[in-house]
Amino acid sequence: MKLTRRQWLWGLGATALPLKSLLAQQELKGGYRGQLDEYRRMWDQYFHVVNASTNQQLGTPFRLSTAILRFGLQDRFRGRISLRSSDPKAVLPAPYQFGSADDEYESHLFQATLNSEGEHTITVRDEKTGSEFVSNRIVVSAREPKYKLYFGDIHIHSGWSVDGRGSPDYNYVYARDAMNLDFACLTEHDPTEGRWQQIKAKARELYQPGRFATMSAYEWTGHKVNAGHKNVYYRNFEAPVFRSNFLDDPVYKVSAQTWSAFDLWAKLRESGETGKTAKWQSIIPSAAFTVPWNDADPEFQRLVEVYSTWGNSEYADGPRQIRVMGGPRPGHFVQDGLAAGQKLGFVGASDSHSGRPGYAGHGRIYFDSDYSFPDTEVYSGGITGIYAEELTHEAVFDAINSRRCFATTGVRIIVEFRADDHWMGEEFKSNDAPHFSARVVGTAPIESVTLVKNNTDYVVVPGNGPILQFEYDKTEPPKTTDYYYLRVIQADGEMAWSSPVWISKK
Repeated sequence: MKLTRRQWLWGLGATALPLKSLLAQQELKGGYRGQLDEYRRMWDQYFHVVNASTNQQLGTPFRLSTAILRFGLQDRFRGRISLRSSDPKAVLPAPYQFGSADDEYESHLFQATLNSEGEHTITVRDEKTGSEFVSNRIVVSAREPKYKLYFGDIHIHSGWSVDGRGSPDYNYVYARDAMNLDFACLTEHDPTEGRWQQIKAKARELYQPGRFATMSAYEWTGHKVNAGHKNVYYRNFEAPVFRSNFLDDPVYKVSAQTWSAFDLWAKLRESGETGKTAKWQSIIPSAAFTVPWNDADPEFQRLVEVYSTWGNSEYADGPRQIRVMGGPRPGHFVQDGLAAGQKLGFVGASDSHSGRPGYAGHGRIYFDSDYSFPDTEVYSGGITGIYAEELTHEAVFDAINSRRCFATTGVRIIVEFRADDHWMGEEFKSNDAPHFSARVVGTAPIESVTLVKNNTDYVVVPGNGPILQFEYDKTEPPKTTDYYYLRVIQADGEMAWSSPVWISKK
């Protein structure tokens, strides 16, 4: 008998059978096969996602989190872990026994100190099984850089959305403490005026300058009018909401205020939000969600979501192809927007509907009641890296709105990219051949870093370990306007993308 996905969900919840018991009885085909093969290797094991704060000053304590993933296991983790570091002078926590106090967020937040300059990692060891889990690389320096690197998830749905899960508090705290992110945003679908007031109040409540940044934001959900989904973010907490017709229905008692992207731009200008609003467009190339590049407004639409749990939107037939809602749709990818003249920086996000944002794992995997099923049509969620002078909601907004940002598939790959001393995301004029410098610090050995020019793979630099640094100047002066960006691929399949730079002829 072949089960539908709904029957799978029911069976897992009702029988409490581990996933592999059902898989043993069923033949899986198509898009499920590859990802379920990966789950099969991980069943009945506890995994630790270890995330450390990235930029650290020598001898200064910082946060380190380990979040537990339970593949096919009903019981919470009760094991004991120990920690070690590649820095022989590190000051690390003592071995720790997980207990009931860690159950709510299935994680624990530690403090550590590194006392040697360079790039270091911290390894968590499960003392019972001997399994080891390595953190992202931590860059330790005696000097504080002008721009610090921060990571965040800016596309999250809680139970305040019609299709989200978990309370707003749970989503925010999971992002902040379990995933150890620096910033996060709830982006609920077209909220009512009353809900919008709650969203703004919650963002303000959870905001901690220097520790955790939030912004007022929502998702303008315009697929009913073939206008795509557009996340609207504000530099200030107090700001208006302009809904699409997504929930324009007596059941939800929500009335639409805008019927096209052009309406949205006009409303934002009329409200006086010009210069104070950023707008990113979440791309879901499919039969259901079109991406009309001709309705973009360069003042507001400065970023694009190149990766989320739905998959990779860079170009057709790329790695981690979108396979939901009809699959990828030609003409609606990021490179199509760039070719159409859009100047779009790149962000990554989870688009989490699970209650566990910022998740760098294997799709939407849940283990309690209806959270028991691993959704094999989606991937691990993405995150955004930004370079900002400080961790405030204004600085986070300014960094992203300036396109001084990059996207990853959820892991904390460090990407630095400049053209003639101009940061990623910048536009400048020159009659000379550009000189590029790049530095990538991976979470695994780097397979390749590609310099993309005008949507063409221009230079491919092979990796040799987890760190790759290079300069390149065998280029040509711009004839009109050229754009360049980096695509990073690691040996483990994780990816990252820098925002482009645009170089125009003087």
